[in-house]
Amino acid sequence: MYSKALRRYFIWRIAIVDELMRGALEKIVSSEIFQQEAKANKDTTRQVFKLFKPILPLYLKGIPIIVNNLFFLDPSGIIERATVPPEKIIDKHRHCIMQASGVERIKSVQESMGKLLQELIGSMMYVPLPFIVLPIARRLTRLWLDENLDVDTLNKSLPGNVTVEMGLMIGDLADTARKYPEVVDYLEKSEDSTFYHDTFYQGLSKVKGGDIFGTELDRFMELYGMRCPGEIDISNVRWWEAPTLLVPSIINHIKINAPGEHRKRFRQGRKEAQEVVQKLMESISNASAGRLKSRLMFRLLSIYRNSTGLREFPKYVIVRFF
Repeated sequence: MYSKALRRYFIWRIAIVDELMRGALEKIVSSEIFQQEAKANKDTTRQVFKLFKPILPLYLKGIPIIVNNLFFLDPSGIIERATVPPEKIIDKHRHCIMQASGVERIKSVQESMGKLLQELIGSMMYVPLPFIVLPIARRLTRLWLDENLDVDTLNKSLPGNVTVEMGLMIGDLADTARKYPEVVDYLEKSEDSTFYHDTFYQGLSKVKGGDIFGTELDRFMELYGMRCPGEIDISNVRWWEAPTLLVPSIINHIKINAPGEHRKRFRQGRKEAQEVVQKLMESISNASAGRLKSRLMFRLLSIYRNSTGLREFPKYVIVRFF
């Protein structure tokens, strides 16, 4: 941020995501304190380039992925193309690690850590897509219709967002638990003696509906059990290690939401986003060369909707693997 050129570029990119954040950043970088620090840290830009120089070739290899998804490939397949290969990569490395033992397992983990970033670069290259297409869609909407693009509605119920999908699964767990009062009672009374994985499941299996709830919880743990608050800190206890860390979220959902309400809200948000796109297509179709323009806009918005939710996916894959 001490480089004037990089500062302008970064603020421009942030504005695509959040106008309020852009305003806050502009206020910070225009302050006298920041300007003084910028003058005192003129070499920072050179140091940043040295830091990123080793991974630059990896990003260059990913450029064809961006080009193909922008111009040639079906936008509806973006999520599958981004998420399926990492699953295979994780399975491959996990198999290699589990085949080793002792010192060899440690070496296998170290080797996997070195290769993982290179093998995941393909999935990471889907992250820039929404930052490319959104400014274009905004500009064309103003040019063709003299209107502002309704980005807030377009961002509702985005597909492929691991955090949203995790929240929906927690809602599903809550709906399953509420069918069995003994399960809810067990969750509410879980204490330190039932805190850890084995004892928690042993107690759960003894109450009515516990096996059904436990099966659904196992599926959740398979996908998200490696996560936890402050998950970047590897010393923090994971959900699969201490399942009762999830209990407050499940109980609060039961108390606050009606059965199926979380899924209903998600479907409603998706419907509203689709209606915005449809209304925009109708308006553009009535303009000059409307058929061509509407096809272009529909592709841009399809890419945006199908790629925006993937921003958290690379971090999720890394946390899941390690």
